[in-house]
Amino acid sequence: MANSRSTKLPWLAVAAVVLVNSVILGKVLINRSDTLAELPLTERELRLPGNYGFAREDSAKRLSLQWTTPNPEPINEDNHYRYRHTNRSLVLSEQHFASFQFGPCQPERYRRQQQAGWVLLEFNGPGYQQALAQAAHYNALAQQAAPGPELAGEALLDKQQRAAALLQAATDSATRLYVIDAAANPALLQKVLAARSATANGTLLIVPAELQPGYARCNKAGQTIPTEIMVNRLAVESLYVPKHLAQALPQHRNSRETVPFQATIHYGKLHQPWISSLE
Repeated sequence: MANSRSTKLPWLAVAAVVLVNSVILGKVLINRSDTLAELPLTERELRLPGNYGFAREDSAKRLSLQWTTPNPEPINEDNHYRYRHTNRSLVLSEQHFASFQFGPCQPERYRRQQQAGWVLLEFNGPGYQQALAQAAHYNALAQQAAPGPELAGEALLDKQQRAAALLQAATDSATRLYVIDAAANPALLQKVLAARSATANGTLLIVPAELQPGYARCNKAGQTIPTEIMVNRLAVESLYVPKHLAQALPQHRNSRETVPFQATIHYGKLHQPWISSLE
């Protein structure tokens, strides 16, 4: 009897592996049966892993999506640092915020309340153009600034250099992939997508994400942003790179930030992306 069981176990293990692989392959086929959007992303939106270039690491097979959210505040000396890094906060309409049905505010302690939801992604559209215009305006003001009692000499030169570097980053290296809206129900975002598609440039796409209420929601009276959320992550942020395409990536660790590349990303029927070309 024991011998019979030991004979069956390997077959059961094989059957389990075949079943799992069949399910995975089936989902891939369903996802790729229809293309919701095609994005021509570059090294600005696709980041190599931190361990890229180490011989013992299988690090050339995944790329991470880099995205941000619009920053409505003009650039100034207090917040210019934030414009060089990704932002995650987003202020929604009352209808879209209410769709999440977040729990009541509890000022005595912050509640994470993370939920699954949907976000509207925009590539190379008004969100990025606004950020570029903000950086250009900030740089123009800095370069035209006259020396004064509070800003002169090295301090003025430092401000002008930082403003110029910020504009260069916005022009050449910052991501053009923006999360511009969110809701618990994707049907709410479909209306926004339809309205923007008729009037704006750029590519729009609805994808699943994980979100939570904004950090300023439960602040003291007068300091709250009642419909602010934080977009913690997209449901899929890491893309597998097939071996035959990975050859187009930088081959050395020191060149991963300087070697340009472009990838064609498709989002399929199940809202999951894949890389179809890389050069």
